[in-house]
Formats: sequence, C-alpha cells, structure tokens
Amino acid sequence: MADGYLSRSNRPFVIPGINFYLEQCFIIQASTIFSVHTMEKDQLFNFRQPLVTAAGIILGFVLNFATELVKRDTRSDVIPLLILFFTLIGISLLIVSLYRILYNDYDRVHADRFYRRTLNYFMTGVIFSFLGGLLKMVHTLFLS
Repeated sequence: MADGYLSRSNRPFVIPGINFYLEQCFIIQASTIFSVHTMEKDQLFNFRQPLVTAAGIILGFVLNFATELVKRDTRSDVIPLLILFFTLIGISLLIVSLYRILYNDYDRVHADRFYRRTLNYFMTGVIFSFLGGLLKMVHTLFLS
C-alpha cells in the first residue's frame, strides 16, 4: 500500500465507519475550493474585464484631455464650454458604466438586459467624449 490517503488504485483506504465520512468531506472541500457553480451564476464574468480595461484607458485619455482644456486663457468662449459639457457628460457616463459592470448584485434572470444597458451607457460615454475631442480639434484648427 502507498503512503498517504490514496492507494495506488486511487481509491481511499477502507476504514470501517470512517470511509464514507472521508469521501463526503473531500467532496465538500472540492466544491468550496473550486466553487465552479458560483462562477457559472455570474453571467457577466467574461464581459467584465474587457469593459473595465476599455473604460480605464478611455477615461485616462479623456481626463488628460479635460485637464488641458481647463488651462485656457479666455473664459467667455461658448465653444470651449460646449466641449467641456460634452467631455463631462462622457466622463460621467463612463464612470456609471464602470460602476454597473463592477456591480455584482444584479438580477441574474435579466443579466442580458442589465449588460445591454451598461453597454449603452459605455458607448454613449465614449461617443460624448469623442465628440468633445472632435469639437476641440475643430475649434483649434479652424476657429482659433
């Protein structure tokens, strides 16, 4: 016989009255260590990491753009205020989408609807942020 819990045939040692208990403990331990069934319940698991990465990268660029926008000389222009408005709306929607995708207590029955709405917030935030950047480029190239 081999040393340890399992013999060479990969079956537990038979100790009368204890064998069943050891098998039950092993099954319980395996289910709590690996917890495969809890990963299956989270239907947004595969979508979370790419959306968080994309939102983080876009927020980094947009916040850098917004800090450069604030450092302007004149305060009375309408176009820079419009650019700032679009940029702040975009940043807000990106943060809302980031919160929603990281929120883990969503309705599992309607996970597809929850994700679709989160994706809509994300895409609208990206569009508003890029519109702010596009307005800034147009303002810099043609109106200044």
